[in-house]
Parts: sequence; structure tokens; C-alpha cells
Amino acid sequence: MKNEREIEQQKLAEKLRESLVMLKPHDTYKGKYKVDLHYVEGYGELLFTIRSLLYLCINSLEYGDLESYSADRNPKNNVQDVLELITRMIPIEEGDLLDELRGMVDE
Repeated sequence: MKNEREIEQQKLAEKLRESLVMLKPHDTYKGKYKVDLHYVEGYGELLFTIRSLLYLCINSLEYGDLESYSADRNPKNNVQDVLELITRMIPIEEGDLLDELRGMVDE
């Protein structure tokens, strides 16, 4: 018969399977994960990529010479596209899980 600790561990494992949805194991590359078509080694690299994209957009808007772009490019649209990509990359479900795990630890 399973004791209370084993039951709690099973519940936690199930919660992790349900909540860790942003990164999917890659079928071919062992130890790699995929976010749509962007491959990362883990959440650390994912968050670093998000931060880098944000810095790129901030610097482009703040210091970029947007007027010198050629007529066939629209830098504001390019920045908007990157920002939309970033919003899809933010691991919201995993953040909710971290809040729940912190509550479990604090108990």
C-alpha cells in the first residue's frame, strides 16, 4: 500500500506533466527541446533568448536609425513581429506551476 508521501509525489509528478508544456522534447536531438520551430537546451536558454530579443527591440527603437532603412523594409513592423514572437515564448503555464510549487514549499 502506498504511503502518503508516495501519493503526494505522484500528484506532483502529474502536475508537472500537465504544467510543463512550453518545451517539448525534440524527436531527433537528444537533450534538446523545441518551442515551435526554435530549439533550446532548456528554460535558461529560452529565457536568455527572450531577454536578448527584448534588448534588441529596445535598442532598435531607442537608438536605431529607422529612417535609413530601405523602402521595402518597415523596421517598426519588424520590431512588432519580434515582440509578438516573444509573447508566444513566455512560459506562462510554467510560471503558474512555479507559484504553486512555492506554495507547497512554504507549507
